Amino acid sequence: MKIIIFTMSVLMLAVPAWATVTITATQVGDTNEVAITYDVNAPDGRVRGFPLKITVDNEANIVAISPAKKGESTAAEPGYGIFPGSFALYITVLPDGTVEDWNAAGYSPLADPCDPDNPPELPSPYIIVELGSLYDDEPNAPNDVEGTLFTITVDVDGDCNVCPEEENVYRGGIVMEDLENPDALDFVCGEVVILEECFYVGMVDGCGHTIDQDDVNEWVAQGEPESWCYPCHCRGDINGDCFIDAFDLQGTDGQGGVLDGWVDAWLTAYDADCDTNYDGSIDAADLQGVDGQGGVLDCWVDGWFSGGCAGIPGCP
Repeated sequence: MKIIIFTMSVLMLAVPAWATVTITATQVGDTNEVAITYDVNAPDGRVRGFPLKITVDNEANIVAISPAKKGESTAAEPGYGIFPGSFALYITVLPDGTVEDWNAAGYSPLADPCDPDNPPELPSPYIIVELGSLYDDEPNAPNDVEGTLFTITVDVDGDCNVCPEEENVYRGGIVMEDLENPDALDFVCGEVVILEECFYVGMVDGCGHTIDQDDVNEWVAQGEPESWCYPCHCRGDINGDCFIDAFDLQGTDGQGGVLDGWVDAWLTAYDADCDTNYDGSIDAADLQGVDGQGGVLDCWVDGWFSGGCAGIPGCP
């Protein structure tokens, strides 16, 4: 696995104080997750706020963001957990000044899409994020040298560039606690390389399900079956022809079908090609579908009326 290292260096010149802040994107293990971290060299201060723009190329999209910290910075859990763009939308402040729940659904570093510059919503080839610090007394301050801001998930199967840069058009740029904002910037971009796998975290299958790490773990455990990579496999297309028909139901020319695979699972062995919901078993959920996840019988009938796999990216 090639390690992703993508760096932005921001040289901030102020008289007499100075600071250098480096923002780095680093792939997390063998996953499609990329950690955005900071490194500060500032003898006289620390960063107060990070307004950043993160861009990916090569037709990739950012599909998820996970902040390293939510809420006030404390000695036990320091960090940048104040998100101005979504604070007023999702955070409730009680009469005594405390916050009801920093983990409120929707509270994230993403800028408000209703802002004048119209930041995008996920999935998107770029995002704009806003992170700041709030703390009481120095022992509770965020680390003034280094730390992780957030992690993004990218839905690319191959290579792409993840480009962090300062967002200063609408949000004023990186803010220091005790220094002036930077008046000189130097951005150094690098390449991000993600494993060329066909079934990966962040991929959206033909049923609209976003593949998570548990799905990928099961795929690896089953020997990385190629059929799970077919764009319409989750809807019952187990032979990859983008049609759902009798071949998928019963099989032909030695290619098993879900009905055969279900019987085989009782009598002989599990057949991963027939597992349309990636759960490690072949049962009624694969045959008929459950909770919006298509099964062969449902999708075969749908195919007569709506095309089955029609409209799914990768299928005619």
